[in-house]
Amino acid sequence: MRLRTMLTSALIAGLVTAGTVAGPASAGTGSASDPVAPASVKVSVKNINNKKGKYTVKTFVTVDVRVPAPFADTYSDGSSAGVDNVWWDVEVRSTGPGSCGGSYGDLIMRKTQADGATGGRWTLNLPIENTRQGYTNYYLKSGKCKVTATLSASRYTIDPAGRVDTEITATTSFKILNATTVTKPTASRTTVKKNSKVTLSGKATYVRADQKVYYKTKAMKKGTKLVLQQKVKGSSKWKNVKGVKVGSSGRWKTTVKVKKTTSFRVVLKETNNLRGDVSGVRTVKVKR
Repeated sequence: MRLRTMLTSALIAGLVTAGTVAGPASAGTGSASDPVAPASVKVSVKNINNKKGKYTVKTFVTVDVRVPAPFADTYSDGSSAGVDNVWWDVEVRSTGPGSCGGSYGDLIMRKTQADGATGGRWTLNLPIENTRQGYTNYYLKSGKCKVTATLSASRYTIDPAGRVDTEITATTSFKILNATTVTKPTASRTTVKKNSKVTLSGKATYVRADQKVYYKTKAMKKGTKLVLQQKVKGSSKWKNVKGVKVGSSGRWKTTVKVKKTTSFRVVLKETNNLRGDVSGVRTVKVKR
């Protein structure tokens, strides 16, 4: 399934006023400008937390466009030739593998001079419907998508000072991320003597969505890398201890030496396909 399918209702619904709305964290921002024109375009986009069902990513895309103000044109003798606006057009497109839109891409937003003589700022909500209808599964395929906002601006005037002819492109990216869960570590002992060894273990899972599996929680793939972190009593910062790899059935296990009362947690870093996650905290106390 490509973004074009899920964007249809968003484009019909139109644009909403830009503002602060709770939702997925901003994925990236790209900007470009032509100081000679002068003209500029800026595009910001959010990641999509990929999940089953109907939901909306608020202010999924935000686009800012600036073009020169109307120009009072004149003839060579100095008499008025009228006032001319810049003709401009901005097109925002998503490209990439899977649901990103392919090599040609999916049109996310398009605005023109009719929406503002000197540009403006617009946002777009993105309604998503990942459902099962009969024998058909509608879902998003995870991955990293490229976003381009291409602004074309032109104006021909008798007076050369008012002429504009430019095309600029701003680029950024967003991710379609499947959910993950890293469980709170278990410890072979939670109260030990100084310098004792303790075995920590846990499990990591992710939500799989593809042609074979439709939004089901599965064991994380064998070999997936996690990071074990610790915070020693009296410290306010977490520090990396070691890297651990997921084994069979999504489970991991490692041994650590505990010198002082220490809290442990496991971190899964975000990838192009999976959301990052931080486990709950397990504390191992050291006897005096």
